[in-house]
Amino acid sequence: MSEFPSIIIRKEGERVGGGVTEEFNRSDHSDFATSKELKDREFSGVRHNSIISRHEIWVLGEMRATMDDGIVTTFPEKWEELYADVFGLVDVKVSK
Repeated sequence: MSEFPSIIIRKEGERVGGGVTEEFNRSDHSDFATSKELKDREFSGVRHNSIISRHEIWVLGEMRATMDDGIVTTFPEKWEELYADVFGLVDVKVSK
C-alpha cells in the first residue's frame, strides 16, 4: 500500500493532519469512465451513469440514447423499445 499524507484545511488556510490514506485506483469499467474517456475508447454498450441516475446507450464513442433510472425500472418495456430502436433490433427483452 502506498502512503499519502492527508491534509485537513481549517480556517484561514491552516493545515492540520498528517494521517495516512490508501492509494485509490479508479476502475476502468465503463460505469466509472468520463464521457470523454468513452468517446476516446470508441465505447459501444450500455452504461449506468449513477451521478445523474440515467442509463445510457453508446455506439462507437457516441451517446445515442439515455433514459432516467426511474423509467427503466418502472417501465422496462420503454428501455427495450429504445434499445431496439438504437440498434435496429426487434423483440428485445431485458433479463432480470
